[in-house]
Formats: sequence, structure tokens, C-alpha cells
Amino acid sequence: MTLDEAVQALQRNDMSEADRALMTARRALDRAYQLSIEPQKGPIDAIRLQISQIRDDLGVRPEGADRRLWQVRRLILALVDE
Repeated sequence: MTLDEAVQALQRNDMSEADRALMTARRALDRAYQLSIEPQKGPIDAIRLQISQIRDDLGVRPEGADRRLWQVRRLILALVDE
């Protein structure tokens, strides 16, 4: 899973790799949004926003990004289980 790759990159302090992994995750969510039914669009959009915020914070406030990514991962898994 791409979010796992982002967390691993953060643990190595490799911000550029973490950013690439987050961009890949964002693109996958963009595709999922386009293919989803209406009730799923809201939660997917909220997850996309969270990933964008994490990316924006990487350069200025990277602390806690790994925790936030685990939360996003749980949201995605919950959405898939529905």
C-alpha cells in the first residue's frame, strides 16, 4: 500500500520519497472518486483533503505525519469494508 511506503519514507527522513508516495496515493484516490457511487464520494474527498494537508505539512511540520497517515489508512480500510 502506498501509504505504508510513505510512512517508511518518513521514518527514514526521506521527504521526497514520502511526497512521491503521497502523490501516488492521491492519484489513486482521484481515480476511485471518479469511479465511486455518490455516497462514497464524500468520504473519499475527505481522505484526499487529508493527504493534501499532510503533503503540505511535510516541509514545515513533518512531525506527526506518520501518525496522521496511519489514521488515513484506517479510514481507507473502513471505506473498503463498507
